[in-house]
Amino acid sequence: MQWTEQEYQDYLLRHSPLTKLTKASRETESDFQNWVIREAKHHGWLVYHTHDSRKSEPGFPDLVMTNGKRVIFAELKTNASDSKPSSAQARWLLMLTHAGQEVWIWRPRDKAEILARLQTREGRHGD
Repeated sequence: MQWTEQEYQDYLLRHSPLTKLTKASRETESDFQNWVIREAKHHGWLVYHTHDSRKSEPGFPDLVMTNGKRVIFAELKTNASDSKPSSAQARWLLMLTHAGQEVWIWRPRDKAEILARLQTREGRHGD
């Protein structure tokens, strides 16, 4: 098989580790959320997500999960460096943390840590 120079360059670009990293960094928050929910359920967690938050209290975390021994409140963000919690989200996360709850801000780049947390049966202090 003979490739033109352009075909060869296109092939290299499609199979470059950098291209795969770029695609991963473009994962939408919805895709990421679906991944977290799927993994949590796979590891025996019950998961709650408010699908239409328009009439709900602003800033409540995206997911509430329990495995019967732990409750996790998780705010999900994209990998974008400017993807920070809103002031309403930050207030909820701070108040829940002060109340002794397990609270996380998770991004797609945190997938290994997320899996480790979901696989741990005991609370964050028992990790």
